[in-house]
Amino acid sequence: MDSCMVNVVTQVAFQLPDKDLEAIDALVPGEFPSRAEALRSAVKMWLREIEEKRIDSALAAGYRLLPAGDEEEQWAEVSVEALDMAQLDW
Repeated sequence: MDSCMVNVVTQVAFQLPDKDLEAIDALVPGEFPSRAEALRSAVKMWLREIEEKRIDSALAAGYRLLPAGDEEEQWAEVSVEALDMAQLDW
């Protein structure tokens, strides 16, 4: 089996109100090489946001099923205190 993956791309046509398209076109110069790239970027960000929300929901559900015990709570407090003392500039 060939180890090279082929990216399949499908062209999608859709309609936008003129006002929205004008707003996109005003943002494209200096940010993206083209309107199409701006829209691809927006879709990627939207899909990533949806995936992050799905993961957050799964983690929350897991913690509801098996809440942290006393030892985990203590380690969490120590971690927060250590981060606070480190005064990291994130």
